[in-house]
Amino acid sequence: MALPTADNNSLYFDLVIYGATPAGISAAVSASRGGAKVALIESSPRGGGLLVEAALRDENQLSPAQLGGLWAEFCQEVQKHYSLTDGPDSPQRQATVGGRYCEPKVAKRIFERWLKGTSRVRTYFKSELQSVELSLCSQDQLVRIQAISTLSSDNKEVTFQSGVFLDASYDGALAQAGGVRFRRGRESRACFGERWAGQLANGDTEYASGTWEGSGQAIHPAELPAFPFLLTRNPEMRFPILPPEGYKSQPFEFLLKKIQSGRFTQLIGCPGQSILEAEPLPNQKVAARLAPEVAIQILSKNFGSAESEEKAPCDPTERWETSLDCLKNRYLQLMFYLQNDLKIPHPMRVVAKQWGLPLDEFVESNHLPATLDMRGTVRLLSKETFTEASVFHKSNEASGPTIAISQAPFSARSAGKLRANGEELATGGFFVVPPPFEIPLGILLPREVANLLVVGTPSASFVGMTALRYESTAMLLGQAAAIVGWTACEEHPLDRVRLDQFDRAKLQKRFLNQGLHVSLAAVSSPSEVKLPAARVG
Repeated sequence: MALPTADNNSLYFDLVIYGATPAGISAAVSASRGGAKVALIESSPRGGGLLVEAALRDENQLSPAQLGGLWAEFCQEVQKHYSLTDGPDSPQRQATVGGRYCEPKVAKRIFERWLKGTSRVRTYFKSELQSVELSLCSQDQLVRIQAISTLSSDNKEVTFQSGVFLDASYDGALAQAGGVRFRRGRESRACFGERWAGQLANGDTEYASGTWEGSGQAIHPAELPAFPFLLTRNPEMRFPILPPEGYKSQPFEFLLKKIQSGRFTQLIGCPGQSILEAEPLPNQKVAARLAPEVAIQILSKNFGSAESEEKAPCDPTERWETSLDCLKNRYLQLMFYLQNDLKIPHPMRVVAKQWGLPLDEFVESNHLPATLDMRGTVRLLSKETFTEASVFHKSNEASGPTIAISQAPFSARSAGKLRANGEELATGGFFVVPPPFEIPLGILLPREVANLLVVGTPSASFVGMTALRYESTAMLLGQAAAIVGWTACEEHPLDRVRLDQFDRAKLQKRFLNQGLHVSLAAVSSPSEVKLPAARVG
């Protein structure tokens, strides 16, 4: 591929990727293996996104081998790591469930090894997006990104030029700066005719009686923010929970009634009975999240304030705290309360004191994640939209090739609270396992910019996005998008690249060469993991 001449202040690459998330890293590695020269730009100090900055488990019903591509390779690397460090039959390796689950530090090492293993990818960390230069082609009247400029941590401005750009960020920063339109919030049920859309009055009481349907009205924000954090009970690797700044026990006393009533019988465990719902990870670690009934209290904007005491408990104007530092402090206060308050039953306090922060994780941020999980907050607005119907009522509406397969659940966190039987219950959460489905290229293509692929925030309803935001799916979309990008560059002049016109036979061959499975016809049906068919609340 002939490279155009760039001036002294510009760098030219075959593919420019903004966002070193798992999808962005997957795209960079894929393109480099195809011979492309790639720039991978990230605003934070390191790459890997939520697989490195938090602790995520993957609940895709299809096995890594069935999904294929770099996700399967990643899972193989996970298993290899624990086999070498702990033994092939070790509890640590078994805890990975076929490589799906690992400690964040292990994910970080794998991604770093991938990027260091290729000379064709140049990484630019701590680089903030400053501007996007657009151009209108007089020949086809399409708008394209000509260049983007970033500012490094040492105040150096760098300009990147390319025939194709890829936005793998969680917030669609590059696409938004380029004038691409997005949708936000949770659409109403009427918008796309989705059963799980809109407002769901689905607390435990309503769900048990079958009256959880709710009004179906649109909701904004779409769901509570998530702060997935790690805990360990390994005494040698456990950092104790110290008294947090501003600690007061009173705001957390709502838990006493729930404990005394038997609603919560344990501190950490499976959903339903636990204050902290936890998923096991290797080496005595768990990925913990607040039970919905706890989250709606602690994540409230006014939690612990005088205003929260005066406000009606189910006020529709309730807003959620999104300050990372504030949420970190609240989580630490919760753990300190459960470990030390004498009103907490002694057996629960004893168990609580066995847990602490992992000394070998998140060292740069005091052993707590350095980001919130806000995936799905914004979604691309395109001609093609991935919705419930894309899975349950398949049609021939797809305007291009399929680029990945999945069987990830439709899964959302709570969005609000309601009062039932004298209690405040979480509302809006759901977990639905669909049949396997195919993902079309069209949901990555914005209307406004012809040479941009939007991988981190694809075109989907909120419900549809909940099945696309798993990192396994995102990595496959990133890999496929990179193949589409460099294939299109080969078939069009670099100033007139189109991502909807290319040799499909060549594209399919390249998918196959990189182990990507893009058709359900080639995948056997048995799954390795069995999940509940549906859950609401």
